[in-house]
Amino acid sequence: MSALKWVAGGAGIVLAACAALPWYMGTKAEETFREYAAQPADAAQSPVSVKILRYDRGWLSSSALTRISLVADSNVHVDVRHEISQLPHPGGSLVQVHSVPQFSSGVREELNYYFGAQAPFSVDTSVRYNGERITTVSSPAFEKPMRNVPGTTLHWGGLKGTVSIDAQHRLTATARLAGLRVTGEMMSGELGAFTMEANWRVEGAVLDWEGDTKLALERLTYSALGSQGSLDRLAVSFYQRNQGNNANFGYLLRVGAVKVAHGSAAEQSYSNGVLELEVANINRKVLAQFVDAAGGGAESRPAKLSPQQTMEIAAELLRSSPTITLKQLAVETPKGTVSAQATVSFDGKDLQAVQFSPQLIERVRMKATLSISDGLLSSELQRKTGSQMEIGLSRPEAGSGGADPNAMSQDPTGDQIKRLTDAGFLRAQGSQLIIDAELVSGRFMINGQPADQLLGGALPFLAPVPQPLQQPEASPAGSQVKF
Repeated sequence: MSALKWVAGGAGIVLAACAALPWYMGTKAEETFREYAAQPADAAQSPVSVKILRYDRGWLSSSALTRISLVADSNVHVDVRHEISQLPHPGGSLVQVHSVPQFSSGVREELNYYFGAQAPFSVDTSVRYNGERITTVSSPAFEKPMRNVPGTTLHWGGLKGTVSIDAQHRLTATARLAGLRVTGEMMSGELGAFTMEANWRVEGAVLDWEGDTKLALERLTYSALGSQGSLDRLAVSFYQRNQGNNANFGYLLRVGAVKVAHGSAAEQSYSNGVLELEVANINRKVLAQFVDAAGGGAESRPAKLSPQQTMEIAAELLRSSPTITLKQLAVETPKGTVSAQATVSFDGKDLQAVQFSPQLIERVRMKATLSISDGLLSSELQRKTGSQMEIGLSRPEAGSGGADPNAMSQDPTGDQIKRLTDAGFLRAQGSQLIIDAELVSGRFMINGQPADQLLGGALPFLAPVPQPLQQPEASPAGSQVKF
């Protein structure tokens, strides 16, 4: 009999624990909600604030209503309803939260037309046994005629995304927007597949985070009112790498191809565009002070830094010897290519104060290279010279005073490029024309020559080569000169 009592007692303890677990998880879920709502309000770097409007905690489930507002304008906000399940799930989650934005009646009516009975946007979050939080975002696809735009159809390919944060504060996020397309008699456009990937360690303040984010757009096209254009293979990425008290920030932009056409005008096209930039050795603590001072806190308007404060922060940033590197800047055109690389660094060792002086300039070191195809440069000079000649020919004296149009229409770009090359401002390397610039110890050099001497002799050659004025031959009365 005593054994039976022990078994019954043990079963009672287990049942009591099972009954108490949902209540305990509900308590922890509410604590987490309130901590999450408090965090953005305490961070001046956050653009939004979160406020809990209502929280109703129950035994097996709870519900909450939160408001997400822009810090800059609290009138811009969206309310979100949360349904919280506190029953442990066999799949490994302790708490599950289903969140749906609440829209105003006008917006809700518009969304109901396109999405029907489906929620236009929903978020599901689960807290797992190992402390990992997984959030999935979804929006269903639809295709419907656009309201108030006859003959036009809107296609939304849907959205799916996942964000997970583990117990070690590692954040992983992926998202894919299948596409957006508008087709109609007067206009059409398409936003191809858009993807996002992010991997970050999100421990501490925002400026202490470390990781990278990558965005990619497959294609963007439009056609309307006799104009059309397209953009293919757009990729954007950003990273932050921390080294002690400093951080390195990197940015990369790539464009596969761009085409634009207007009416009967010739199509303009560019391809293989790239911009890659890195800012290194930035003191994170000083940068955070600047962001906090400029932001003025989450619930106040940005404070205006005094000149003295700005100079002090600038001096602190310069003491870490920052470097800006333009790793790549390039684009290809039908006429040729242009590319550039540059590095600007500052020696902040033993810097006492920021005062604009020759001694401060001597701490700056710069090295840059610009390369442009001779065909592209010739085309741009020709376009500029052609515009100047059109202006000249449109003047009254051009039609009556005797400037020879045939003489004026001669292409002067070859002579211009030759003079710039002979002067040392340009350096020929095959079909490319190169400009190497360097700033060392306060002295600016171009292609190895002092810039003050070189520019003084080279700049006059940028003007169009003057052509001799000739008296045109007599023309029969009433005849016109055609160009």
